[in-house]
Amino acid sequence: MNKKVNETSLIRQSKLWKSLSKEYYYNIDDKFISYFRRPDKKINRFTTNRPPKEPTYRYYLTILFNEIRKQKISFFNNYRKLGNTNLGQPLNIVYDDLKINFDYLISLYEYAFISQNIKLNKIRSVVEIGAGFGRTAHTLLKLQPNIKNYTIIDLPQILKISKIYLQKVIPNSISKINFISAYNIKEWKKIKSELAINIDSFQEMPKCTIKEYLKNLFSNINYVYIKNPVCKYNPNLLGINSPRKFDVFSLGLMKEIINIYNEKKLIKIRKIYNKRYCPSNKHKIVKSLPCNLYPYYQNTLYKKKIN
Repeated sequence: MNKKVNETSLIRQSKLWKSLSKEYYYNIDDKFISYFRRPDKKINRFTTNRPPKEPTYRYYLTILFNEIRKQKISFFNNYRKLGNTNLGQPLNIVYDDLKINFDYLISLYEYAFISQNIKLNKIRSVVEIGAGFGRTAHTLLKLQPNIKNYTIIDLPQILKISKIYLQKVIPNSISKINFISAYNIKEWKKIKSELAINIDSFQEMPKCTIKEYLKNLFSNINYVYIKNPVCKYNPNLLGINSPRKFDVFSLGLMKEIINIYNEKKLIKIRKIYNKRYCPSNKHKIVKSLPCNLYPYYQNTLYKKKIN
């Protein structure tokens, strides 16, 4: 004779939830309900697959993977042409048999913006201020072999990084690149290029330094591409409770502190951004668009009027 099964015995609490219940859910009251969905609370295990603030690569890789899934064939064709994009061990996702990282996803977005608004195949010389490890130089020199001269202006210690990096990833193009210290003012004032670039570094410079570059270099160049944040933001907005000790709010030309996830405020501040970063009164905007992933960054291309 079959014994009657006690159905309640089939419902067992996992060790995980037994522990969570004991640690977080032992006292459910009105106070608990008033804050249990806050992103900085460990009790928030209901609103998303994982708490918004967590010490893993989950969200970073998820965003990267989903962004790559949107891309067209031309993106993957260009990415293949870049060759080695993994020096330095960045995080990658794998798609269409390619290891793809965020740095070069962003580089190809920037490349697309520039190439859609000027004839890059006609450009022979480029100057970039603050090139970081050199991803933009890598991208442009690989996809536009017509570029014969690429000048990087940066701090001496960062130039060491970009020089070694670019020697390894584009050895056949390294002879096209000039590395000039930012402190060698007389040297970079002599530069004559067709396209000038600054990506995400003006925001980390004092106002006087930026003005020096705009006045004595960018103002003399026909096309100028600038991509920087349009404002500052309160670190608490992103759950950053211990910001850097030095005053990042004093750097760059855009010092207004706004909610970077408020579209109306971003629309208003973008117009101010375009005026402040305009190299001269002879330059006009060719195109200006918010960046794909980070809309508080702005792509703006200026062109100098010909008298």
